[in-house]
Amino acid sequence: IRHPYLFGIYWWMVGMQLLLTNPACLCYTIYSLQGLFQEIIEAEECVLEKGFGDVWLRYRRTTPTWLPLIP
Repeated sequence: IRHPYLFGIYWWMVGMQLLLTNPACLCYTIYSLQGLFQEIIEAEECVLEKGFGDVWLRYRRTTPTWLPLIP
């Protein structure tokens, strides 16, 4: 998993909404986390690419985020 802390936060928050059986909050949670996490990942990966170069690019190609809609 390329960003394990984001993976954990994402699925914990989605799981909480599923346990609470709150479809409106589930949809809002997924929607808001997608945008927020996409921005965080883009910023982090830019820094990692500058710091590690080809090693990071190779790692990024072979390691998924396991977050929906975020490659």
